[in-house]
Amino acid sequence: MPNTQTTNGTSAFALLLRTDGTFTLLDWPTTPIPFEAIYTAINCDQIEPVTITPALTLWLDEDAPAKGAALNMHATKLHALNGHTAQAYYGNAVFTGGTDSHGRRAGLTPSQVLDLIEHHLTGALLIPAQRTAN
Repeated sequence: MPNTQTTNGTSAFALLLRTDGTFTLLDWPTTPIPFEAIYTAINCDQIEPVTITPALTLWLDEDAPAKGAALNMHATKLHALNGHTAQAYYGNAVFTGGTDSHGRRAGLTPSQVLDLIEHHLTGALLIPAQRTAN
């Protein structure tokens, strides 16, 4: 099993959101290049990152439209709710954290995962942000 503990000892995750609205919580490896987890989750060879906020990244199959993949309304809505120009996203999507201070892609914190799932299930307008302990 990959190491999913961050440097501060918390767990790191990714969230797979399928076009049919189902989702799966994924362990996010803390290796220097954890992209294999994304390739595997969405079953593709080319991934495209879309920055939603500095603490939230959406990953998609770059070739999904050409492959005839279904529209991912859930990913499309979340992107638009954060004030971005409306753009349609196709195929299954993976959400991770942003880029850390060392240029590595961070996983989602448990709190970010809960915010994303709550938004997905309820349509709440809250966009996940990095939370730190006081």
